[in-house]
Amino acid sequence: HNLREELAYTLHDLANVYAGIGRAQDAWAAGEEAGGLWRELGNQPMLVDNRANSAWGRYHLGNVNEAVALADEALQISRTIGSLWGETYSLFTLAPLHLEQCDYGRAIDAIQEAIPLAQQANFEIAHVLASALGGVFGFLGKLDRSIQMLHEVVSTSNSREDRLLALTVLSYVALHHRRPTLAGAAITAAGEQFPADTSHPFLSISRVMAPVIQTEIALSNGAYERVLTLSAKGVQAAFQPGAPASNRHTVSADLLRLRGHALVALGRSDEAYAALNRARTEAMSRDSDRMSWMFLYILWQRRTTWKTLMALSEIETGRGNQVEAMALRAQARDYVMAVAEKIAQADLRSAFLDLREVREVVSDK
Repeated sequence: HNLREELAYTLHDLANVYAGIGRAQDAWAAGEEAGGLWRELGNQPMLVDNRANSAWGRYHLGNVNEAVALADEALQISRTIGSLWGETYSLFTLAPLHLEQCDYGRAIDAIQEAIPLAQQANFEIAHVLASALGGVFGFLGKLDRSIQMLHEVVSTSNSREDRLLALTVLSYVALHHRRPTLAGAAITAAGEQFPADTSHPFLSISRVMAPVIQTEIALSNGAYERVLTLSAKGVQAAFQPGAPASNRHTVSADLLRLRGHALVALGRSDEAYAALNRARTEAMSRDSDRMSWMFLYILWQRRTTWKTLMALSEIETGRGNQVEAMALRAQARDYVMAVAEKIAQADLRSAFLDLREVREVVSDK
């Protein structure tokens, strides 16, 4: 019995190691073997952790429906044994899966349920979850609610990492709502608090997204040459040896999109088209981005996709290629409406469709 328990712990840890170095199939195999042993041994708390971890594993491999089933199993076991930590972790796992399925209502419900559970369990992700929820509401058009939630994290959290995350999310939400001054203030405040040691996992989104946000602010200010400089550095950094694979496609897609906009403004349409075409390819290449714990990238990738399609359409219009321009615009419109149709709550759907960025896509003009 003791030897089998030791083997289960070893396999459990090995699965985490494999996941950390990108060997998803090996992580899955080790996790499944460990899960069988935890069932055999009757260790329900470890089985909860195993099932939730395995859900992330299936998600990383693109098997979202299987991942949801595993996370649901972890949640049910947690509730049966009264594990607040297990419930929180299971709900934290379910949220990005529901977002991946465009089930925004269930994603919001999962986060809202997880926040008080995390507080009760002293699980240090309550403010992280609140920032994520603020980001979701901001993406869906509820700017005031998003700002309120993110400001509350900044004003109440004793964790510098939590405050940095909230400020970074706020800056991106502000850009989504065409509020560059608010975005600039938030990212500046974040930069003033950034620690020398950026190894903390919850700093990843701040570290990765800050260059994107700074580049989009530069674009909104008409600093096109600065956009070219920042975007080139950012894309190079995303793919340099040793850089984390997580989210490099979403980040590089956004930077290339911004670069394309700047090149259009500078009259360099051929270079702009090449940059935007690459942005479209990167935005569709999200396999490695599923490795991220921070699931707001899912939403931001969708924004990048429709904005890139619209930018390509504008270039084709300028070239006189009306058929191609209309086809690209139709792709962007279909993409946005597919998002809207999945928003079950009427008020959230209306708020999303009322976003200026969205209106520009769905308009017939």
